[in-house]
Amino acid sequence: LAREAGRAGGTMPAVFNAANEVAVARFVAGQIKFLQIFETVEKTMNAHRPVSQPPLDTILAADAWARMVGAPALWPSPPAAHAPAAPAAPAEPAPRGGSADDIAELRRELEALKRTVSKQRR
Repeated sequence: LAREAGRAGGTMPAVFNAANEVAVARFVAGQIKFLQIFETVEKTMNAHRPVSQPPLDTILAADAWARMVGAPALWPSPPAAHAPAAPAAPAEPAPRGGSADDIAELRRELEALKRTVSKQRR
């Protein structure tokens, strides 16, 4: 999967790394089995639509998204597709772009998820 992420480029390596870190943490916490690490990372990567040559804020948004998707509260249901730079259809909510406000919101959500996971481990 790491090689695939590297070949895809763009935001995919950040998504791979974030999903892998979350999956390994979930394994260490006893929330998933070892072989589910691969499955979790693969599902996250499959749900992501990479952006080629992204600016840093888009990479950070993709990283935060992948960490949220890999969080225990959101699995085993499939993750929502992610495309930080793609326009949404009129009937759908607009995707998170890469603005400072979007990144700040993603960081707040990520911190809330971390607190939830921390409480579950206690």
